[in-house]
Amino acid sequence: MRHQAKTQGFWGWVVLGLCALAVLAGAYQSTRAKSTKDPQALETPNIIADQTDPKGDDAEEVSVPVTIPVLPEKPEVPVSGETEEPAEPVIASAPRIIVPPLTGETVAAFSADALQYNDTLADWRTHEGLDIAAAEGTEVCAACAGTVESVTVNDLLGSTVVLDHGDGRKTVYASLAPEVPVKAGDSVRAGQVIGAVGNSSLSETALGPHLHFAVLQDEEPIDPQDFLEN
Repeated sequence: MRHQAKTQGFWGWVVLGLCALAVLAGAYQSTRAKSTKDPQALETPNIIADQTDPKGDDAEEVSVPVTIPVLPEKPEVPVSGETEEPAEPVIASAPRIIVPPLTGETVAAFSADALQYNDTLADWRTHEGLDIAAAEGTEVCAACAGTVESVTVNDLLGSTVVLDHGDGRKTVYASLAPEVPVKAGDSVRAGQVIGAVGNSSLSETALGPHLHFAVLQDEEPIDPQDFLEN
């Protein structure tokens, strides 16, 4: 009797175990079926399945123009070792100083184009200089800085000094006293004494002691008064 009771108890536990396995298998099959039907349920449970694109499939694409800015060109940088040549310096020329060669009375004006009467020669002729009367021995100065071109005794104008000013202009000082303190090649400055008033001009002795002052521009006589004023 005891052996039969033990046998019945054993088979009862076996049946209970099989029932439990059947329940577990049913639960597993139900879960598997649910995950297969909705694969996103397990991976993204917070995503709403009915969410759709608000634009729809027929929405038009919008093209937005893009402007690319143009950058300014970079200045060329000199290669190392290369330097720009400096501009040549501008050298200011010294102002030209012009002074009257003598203070006195004008006794014969410049007249290169018109004839005027010459008391000494008693005839009519042009006068290419300016005659300034002064006491004999009065100092005569260089009207402008320059170089002594010549010191001569002219047949008509007497003792004569010619200065070259280096710009095509020359000044002539005639009817001087015989003693001349400068010689050819000397550099003189404006206002420097180059002689004295005399009466050595044989063509103008009637005027008395005076300075015959003439100005040449490219060897052509010009009005000394214009030279002094400019």
